[in-house]
Amino acid sequence: MSFAERLKELIGQESVSGFARRVDLSEALIRKYLKGSEPSLAKANQIAMKANCSLEWLATGCGYLYRQAEVVDMPAYQLAHETVWYYPSTRGGSYPP
Repeated sequence: MSFAERLKELIGQESVSGFARRVDLSEALIRKYLKGSEPSLAKANQIAMKANCSLEWLATGCGYLYRQAEVVDMPAYQLAHETVWYYPSTRGGSYPP
């Protein structure tokens, strides 16, 4: 799959002009990419960041279309959860709203 095909998939049902506004690039430039021109790394990164897309997928077709969630540090999450939910009750406090 070419960059143009991946970009078309990323745009989906959105208008080209709407997508261009969303990624802060000109409609003419997006249309140029859709016709087969390759963007610079900086422009590809801009598109990926603004469209919440994986730069790896956009540039190469490998990986996932959308960026994956960060890995959660479960011990830190559990400690925060216990601090917020259990500690106040042991001190006569109340739970957060």
